[in-house]
Formats: sequence, structure tokens, C-alpha cells
Amino acid sequence: MNKISLLLLFNLILAYKSCAQQSSNFFDYICFHEGYAIVSCNSDLGINSGSKHGIIDSTFKLIVPEIYDNFLGDDFGPIFRNNKIVGRIGEKYFIINSKGEVEKSNLSKDKAFEYYNKLVKRNKILTLINGFEVHYDTNYYKTVFNKQGKVMFRGRYYSIYDGIGNQFITTIIDSNNYIKNEVLLDSTGKLVTKFKTEDIKLSNTKDFYWIKDSLTFKCYDTSFKLINNFYCDDVYPNETHNTSWVKINDKWGLINSKFKFVITPQFESVNIYLNRDSLSRVELNKKGAYIRNDGKQITDFVYNMGYWSQFSGNYISVERDDLAQILDKNFKCLFNCDSTFDVEKYDNKKHLLVKGKIVNYKKEGEWLYYLNGKILSKYFYVNGLEEGKAEFFNKNGDLIEVCYYKNGDSLRRVSIKKVRKSLFQFEYIEQAQTHGEFEF
Repeated sequence: MNKISLLLLFNLILAYKSCAQQSSNFFDYICFHEGYAIVSCNSDLGINSGSKHGIIDSTFKLIVPEIYDNFLGDDFGPIFRNNKIVGRIGEKYFIINSKGEVEKSNLSKDKAFEYYNKLVKRNKILTLINGFEVHYDTNYYKTVFNKQGKVMFRGRYYSIYDGIGNQFITTIIDSNNYIKNEVLLDSTGKLVTKFKTEDIKLSNTKDFYWIKDSLTFKCYDTSFKLINNFYCDDVYPNETHNTSWVKINDKWGLINSKFKFVITPQFESVNIYLNRDSLSRVELNKKGAYIRNDGKQITDFVYNMGYWSQFSGNYISVERDDLAQILDKNFKCLFNCDSTFDVEKYDNKKHLLVKGKIVNYKKEGEWLYYLNGKILSKYFYVNGLEEGKAEFFNKNGDLIEVCYYKNGDSLRRVSIKKVRKSLFQFEYIEQAQTHGEFEF
């Protein structure tokens, strides 16, 4: 083989590697519910500031393009209700089916919310509690029925949920719908707690309460007698393994049913997942790992804690530095798995959305964000943190603002004034600190 052939082969290999390292599936946000996930490649921009969202299905195929500012719904409910979802672009709303087809366009806000409320049937939701039914009505009114359908009591409460026997843990609200505290009511709606309580949680064995007074959580039976001398600042009872996460002196640890420590308090925070493989996510040195509720650690401390992981079937969505990933039930990565690659994302009209580079799961170098094909903002990153000058543009592509960063902190933000020098020439001048000096 001559030198020219070798050179051509070498260039082909380089080109192949370059293509293999470039990703059009980059997402920095993935939120799963029941086989679908809301995704975004520029969620850091924020809603109403250029962030766009779409939806992928269980095969990770994009079925709703990343063109919507947001979708109506809550953080923990299903994405599609009756195979429909309501998306927003600016001031207009759209009804989209689970195939990604737009069924109705350009709805007003009032019409969109009227349609959405019918989808979720907000005026009547039934929840079974110890054989009772709780009807959730409008304006926080709730009615409790017994097994025979007789009304036991009705009132304005934020929530009513399981207690022991015929007792209900009830969250009280004031006239402005702000949460006041939690109490215990009996089946007639009568207050049964014998002292002022802030918070009440049912034990995982469902035979005693964790009750917080003004200071700490302690363990009480149904007659409100202390059952031991254990106390803590906060508690998350697990539904499996008869363990509970407890917070003592700002650190979280794990105790068993005999109130002995399985893991001594050492973690900065805890997220529990009641319906998924008895897992919890714990934070140490600002990174998260997954631990089984018997105390066995499943993963390394590599995940972001601020990101609310979502389980759906055999999948979990996580965030690792600047990259959102999908893992299987064994925490093996299935989607967005490469640690280093070039990012170049386009919308359904072939308009560029975002361009940059991921290095070891973190943003690196220059990142460009676009809206409707025009430059929206320009950042520079070092090891995942904003550094130096960031520039912001209006819809005409004019520079309107500059922000200066150091190690991810915003030091100074200034507006830019466009000044005409001649018929076809302009210059951009930094105005006085109209936004002032920012200290973080």
C-alpha cells in the first residue's frame, strides 16, 4: 500500500471517529413517567428564556419535537393523560397526542387550562384510606366517607392520608391556602392529638407515629405515649427492610426497626424512592449515589443531587454533571452514555438549537444557544463552570447584554447599547451598570 493510500485510510478513520464522537441526542434534562420522558437540550436557559422541550418514548425515539416552552402537568403525574398533552409556545397552547401529532393549535391560556382540567378530572379524585374514601373537591375541600358511603366529615385540608386504624394524618391550611401544620383526626373529624404538632409521619411498621413538636421527631403510639427515647431532626420511614432514614445534626443515617444504626449519620441529603427496588439516593461531598434501604451501596457517588431522578418501568433518568442519562434497573447506561463528544442539536425545522462540547460529562469551551435559528446566547465553560464573558442577543441577533463569570459565579452583568456611526455602521457600547454589581 503506497503512502497516498495510507494517508486516505488514516483520514477516513479520523472522519469516522469524529462522526462517532458527535451526538445529536444530547439532553441535559430527562424526566420519565409511564414509558415517556420530557427532554430538553438547553434546560439551563430556563422556561421563557429560550429553553425548549420535547418528548421521547420508551425506545428513546423523539416523538414530540423540542419546540415547546413547557407542557402542562405536575412533576409526578403521567405525561400523557387519555393519550393527550398540552404544550405551550409563547402565548399559544397546543393539544398533542401520544403519536406526536398536533390535534388543536393556537389555543388561548384559558381554553388550554379548561381542557387540561378536564383531562386530569381535578374535581373528583378518590383515594382509599383504611377502607374509607376521601373525595378531593375544588378549593381544597375534602369529604370522608365510610365503607357504607355515609359522610363522616368534610372540611378544607391540604391533604388527608393514612394513619393507624380510624385515624387520619391531616395537613391543615389557613385561609390563604398556606400549610400550617399536620394533625391527627379521627373518623368523625375530631382532633385527637394532645399537643401542638408540626409534622406527623406513619412508621414503616404502621404501628406508631413519628411526631415532630417544635423541635424534634419522637416516636408515639396511638395514645400519644412515648415508646422510646430516640429522637431526630427529620425522618423518612422506608416501606421496605423496616429501616428509616434519620437526620441528626444536619447529617443523614439509616436505622433499623430496633432503632440501631445501619449507617451512622454522614450524608448531606437523602431522596427516597418508595416504589422502586427499595432504593434511596444519598449525597456526600455534593455528589449522589444510590443505596438500597438495607444499607447496601449500589453505585458510586457520581450523580447530581439537585436533579430529581425518575423511574419508569425498568428505566431511571439521572444527571451526571452536565449530561442527562437513562439507565436500566441495574444502573447500566442505555442512553447518552459517552463521556466526551461534540454536541450539535437541530429542531424539526433544521434550525440549530445548541452547539458545544462535552468532556468527561462536563461542558467545555464555547457553547452557542439558538432560538428559531438565530443566536440567543454564547457561553464559555471550563470543567463545567461558566468562565469569562457570556453574551446575550435579541431576536434580531443584536448583542444586548454581557455577563462576566469566574468559576461559575456571575461577577458583573451589563447592558449593551447599539449606537449608529453611519448609515451602515454600528458600534456596541457597554452602558452604565444598569443591573449593578452582583455578589454571590
